[in-house]
Amino acid sequence: MWVIYHRLESVCYVAFVLSGNRNGGSTNNQGSNGNYWSSVANNNNNAYNLNLNSSNVNPQNNNNKWNGLTVRCIAAS
Repeated sequence: MWVIYHRLESVCYVAFVLSGNRNGGSTNNQGSNGNYWSSVANNNNNAYNLNLNSSNVNPQNNNNKWNGLTVRCIAAS
């Protein structure tokens, strides 16, 4: 399992697992890409998601809602 740590503040780190995605019956990009759904839809078929790998971060990626992406729960403190 690959994990990317991103420094948000001087003492705060967030870990993202590169879990890949599911499209139809197959799993893709495990260990090379992390895809996390946003709560914002782009249109009836697509929604925004965070896509990241070892060299790029795309916070406004757009994917079909049928694709199986990771959901990351965030709790407000």
